[in-house]
Amino acid sequence: MKSISKILLAIIAIAALTVTISGCTTPTPVPSASPTPAPSISPTAAPAPGKTWDNGNVGAITATAQNPTEVTFSKPVNISYINTYHWNGAKGATPGTISLKSEDGTIYGPWQATGADGQGGVKNAYWVVYPYVTLKAGKYTVIDSDPSTWATNSAGNYIGFAHIKYNETA
Repeated sequence: MKSISKILLAIIAIAALTVTISGCTTPTPVPSASPTPAPSISPTAAPAPGKTWDNGNVGAITATAQNPTEVTFSKPVNISYINTYHWNGAKGATPGTISLKSEDGTIYGPWQATGADGQGGVKNAYWVVYPYVTLKAGKYTVIDSDPSTWATNSAGNYIGFAHIKYNETA
């Protein structure tokens, strides 16, 4: 009976270890090449927990963002994640680059995006970057290298859809 108990305990321990390991299979984001200009890089920035800025909506998508996508941060922030949406008539688009331009004209990036599936499994509908960049408080414009496929709609005032994850800093 002791042998069966030991075997059951070993199976439970292996199962717990498997659950723990399987929960760690998400790749750790790797910062891209140094942006221009070289901002301070924060190793403590992480996609979560933190705050999220998102201007998407559930309306019918059109392409060709016509108005600037702007976000204002009232405090300095560590940006850990940015995505832009490229539905492009259910075709997606080859990932390009994403940058941020401050109101003083400083450009952070460009960062080479990787593609992720969108609604209905559309390949490369999301362009994703992990910039790990610290920005001072202020207004920033998201710059996407392919505005002709950058999703938008009239409900969004024809501003390209973007999603940003960040943490405020002191």
